[in-house]
Parts: sequence; C-alpha cells; structure tokens
Amino acid sequence: MALIWLRHNLENFTKRLKALEDKIATEGIILSESQISALEKKAQDDETCARVSHQ
Repeated sequence: MALIWLRHNLENFTKRLKALEDKIATEGIILSESQISALEKKAQDDETCARVSHQ
C-alpha cells in the first residue's frame, strides 16, 4: 500500500486527507463514518495549529 501512496504523492496522512477533500469537492462522493471522523479530526488539528502559530 505504501508504494501506491508514494507513486501518487500521498505518502503521509495529511496529503491523503487533502486528496480526499479535493475528490469530495470535484466528484461529490459520499464518505464513510471513518472518513468523516478523520476529516473532522484534521479540521480540529488545523485549528489548534493555527491558534498556536499566532501566539
């Protein structure tokens, strides 16, 4: 699996989530509960990082 991710420039979790967000925007796909949960966690982490970097 890791080699496939590398081939498509998706070697880390952040890049894979970004690719999923792009696919949602362009194709309007339906997400599973685990995908929704991962995107929500990423949004929370991004918000936390933004707060920390502005202090």
